[in-house]
Amino acid sequence: MDNVGASRAFRWTQQTGMGALGDGMNGLLGSFATSVSGSGSIIVGYGPTVAGDIALIWDVDHGLRSLEAALAADYQTQIAGWKLLRATGISNDGHTIAGYGMNPEGRTEAWIVKLPD
Repeated sequence: MDNVGASRAFRWTQQTGMGALGDGMNGLLGSFATSVSGSGSIIVGYGPTVAGDIALIWDVDHGLRSLEAALAADYQTQIAGWKLLRATGISNDGHTIAGYGMNPEGRTEAWIVKLPD
């Protein structure tokens, strides 16, 4: 990320201290963490791009990714017509994510994703 002074989401643990969630994702102008699972192993949020915000997810195994890409890669889930703009909450167990985006009709609408165990 070349934007000096851009906001960057981070994770802090007692063992490792503060660490950025990822600066290398193409197209991001910054990142914001909005919620974390109870164990701290999954963090959700959003990142601004030149085309608008995108919902983000971070975990230890995969690093920072767009939530749409993670759903497609990990769960073979396509969300045709939707644009997930911001992930705003995650459940304690990390299996339910909520946020808002643009529905297929182009209107802002809340969404919820329930991931399998």
